[in-house]
Formats: sequence, structure tokens, C-alpha cells
Amino acid sequence: SFAEARNKSSGSGQQRGLIFACWGGEEIGVIGSTYFARHAPCPLGQIAAYVNFDMVGRLRDGKLILQGVGSSPDWLRLIEMVNIRTPLALVLQSDPYLPTDTHEFYPAGIPILSFFTDVHDDYNRPTDDADTLNYAGMEHVAWFGEHLVTELAARPDRLSYASVERAIPKGGAMAGRRIYTGTIPDFAAGDVGGMKISGVQGASPAEKAGLVGGDVIIKFAGHKIGGLEDYA
Repeated sequence: SFAEARNKSSGSGQQRGLIFACWGGEEIGVIGSTYFARHAPCPLGQIAAYVNFDMVGRLRDGKLILQGVGSSPDWLRLIEMVNIRTPLALVLQSDPYLPTDTHEFYPAGIPILSFFTDVHDDYNRPTDDADTLNYAGMEHVAWFGEHLVTELAARPDRLSYASVERAIPKGGAMAGRRIYTGTIPDFAAGDVGGMKISGVQGASPAEKAGLVGGDVIIKFAGHKIGGLEDYA
């Protein structure tokens, strides 16, 4: 899907350039995309939008999930324009705080959109091999991605950025036996003697406590924190 979209998305009429990149290390901490964001070929402020293809090989019943729509009020109009010409059944999800490679881009003020064909029995397992992929479905995903990116590149103006506060899980901070603090881990920090954060979510407990990007958490509720594993 990525290669097809790349081959067909370049052409005349573009108002801005396109950067295509493949990431590695998503499952062990979005390492590839984090490195790119911190060593980008241009300032992140010049990136108008980030479109992410995350697990798009298992299209079923034509259902394509588009995540992060809430990161810009302009996404809906663009999606509607492209969807007129596609057989896909789109499922739109607003939340821009995703456990995927959009992690470094949205907090940097970049509207994001992530393509996803949902989980399945082989998700993140060795059995998720080439013979299980829906290649015809990937062509549909690539077609949609190609036309969406082409529309983005042809826009004379940038997408508007929407700053969204991360919602606390229903039932309070202890819902689902998980505690919400609002910290954003720095997955590329390495061994710093604690859990380094790259930022905090707006209106979160971490922000109210005065934590900021670059802080290193070494103790939490009386427990020593040696790294991300201890904190999680």
C-alpha cells in the first residue's frame, strides 16, 4: 500500500513536497518514527500533516478505520471528497492520541491521520505472514491513500491544527485497573536512571503537578523507577 501510494502521489499541481518514510521498531517503542521526528530533513513546523499506514493488510468487508480525525477540523472535508470515489466503508475515530507512530508528530503541532484495518487473530504474532494478507484490499487502501495525499499536496493552505485534551478513562483514573497520569514517555532516551518523558498531555495530572518534557521520573508513590518498565 505504501509503495503504491508513493508511486502515484507525485505529479504536477502540488503546492508542497512529500516525504515518504518507512519505520522500524514500532512494537518496541516507536523507535523509527521517534528518530525521524528528532532528525527530520526539515523543521517539524514545516510539516503540514502526517499520514500513517498502520497494519493495513487485512481489509475485511471493505472497512477502513481512519484514526486521529480530531487532530484537524479539515480532515472530514478531505475524507468526504476522496470517499465519493471509493468503495471503502470508512470508520472515523477522533482521538489523536494513538499507540502508534503518530506519537511524536501530533504533540509537535502536526495534524495526523492513521490508516488501520483493525486487529485480528494473528495481530502482532509470527503467524501474520504474507499469505494471510488481503492484497486486493491493500490496493483499495493504497488508492484512497494516494488520492488523499494528492489532495493534501495540492492545497494552497495548511490544515488547521486542533489541540485535543486527552480524555480520562470512564470511571475515573482507576478504570480498568490502569492509572492515568498524562505523561508521554521518551522512548529514545536510553538508560537515564529513570523514566524520561518527552512531554505531558494537556490538563492531565502530570501537567498540574508541573512535569514538563525532559523530566526524569525516578520515584512514583514511594516506588523506585529505573525505566519505562518500572513505571508501566
